Amino acid sequence: MPIALRVDSDPERVEHTASTIDLSGYGARLHTSAGLVPGQSIAVIIDEGSGGSISGRDVWVGPIGSHLEGHAGIEFLSPLPGPS
Repeated sequence: MPIALRVDSDPERVEHTASTIDLSGYGARLHTSAGLVPGQSIAVIIDEGSGGSISGRDVWVGPIGSHLEGHAGIEFLSPLPGPS
């Protein structure tokens, strides 16, 4: 699923494209060229038209030169609500 990311420490508030590989109520594994660093606070924007976002932090990135390069593990700061 295509999404957008915004790194909270970026003063220009640039939105980067990404796609989800795995998604759960607690986080996501993403593929992006955003150059994320573990520990960064980010906003995950699932529906760009809604203006809403999910706060999270990068907990790991795939090693450069490996088959996981460009992958990032994001932990949501609050779990997503489950189905009603």
